[in-house]
Amino acid sequence: MRYIMEEDIDIVKTINMICNTPINKDKLCENLRLQYLKRKDDYKTAFSYGLLNFMLATKTKDTTIGSEKIEIIFNSFNHALELVPQYWLVQMFKAILLLELPEVMRNDRELEELLLQMIKQQKECEPKAYFIIPYIIYADFSYSTKGKDASYEVLSEAEKTVPLYSLEKNYLKPYFCMPIRNYYKRLLRSGENEYSERVKKIGSILFPNEKVFQ
Repeated sequence: MRYIMEEDIDIVKTINMICNTPINKDKLCENLRLQYLKRKDDYKTAFSYGLLNFMLATKTKDTTIGSEKIEIIFNSFNHALELVPQYWLVQMFKAILLLELPEVMRNDRELEELLLQMIKQQKECEPKAYFIIPYIIYADFSYSTKGKDASYEVLSEAEKTVPLYSLEKNYLKPYFCMPIRNYYKRLLRSGENEYSERVKKIGSILFPNEKVFQ
């Protein structure tokens, strides 16, 4: 499995810079699109282009992502995964997007297979705290599709398998935090107070300064 590396963090920083710049954003986006079309053997460019579209789509006030944008994101992520099949960070962003799509647009089988694949890959490697994310996404998915017991089982396995420690200073904190925060809030809305406290505890260990988990 390909752990998160410094060059991955540099990619995320660069894409964040493009998304947040008030000047020449369209030109920078177009330049990256052209690079992606030219460099078909470059996994970093494929990831970058998919991530750019992912971030632009999720930053819009309209929470509905168009099917054309979704296709661009998935094609880019899948291209990167063809070049580096066990690219953890690309898999994570793909799983986050799949989970958050409306049910009519989401491929449940693809999402479940992706998450099980990530979990299997992780078990064959030295564990990291961010390995909790696929479990959280899978528990969230299982809660809505298979019920509380299935979700509870996934979370229990995660608690036994993944070492938890603070990721507060990690640049990728917002992206690690998002699935945990979303799942926690969904459980609260469903009245699962006891269960949500377990998710909150995980969040508070990983992100002790995050108010939602305090």
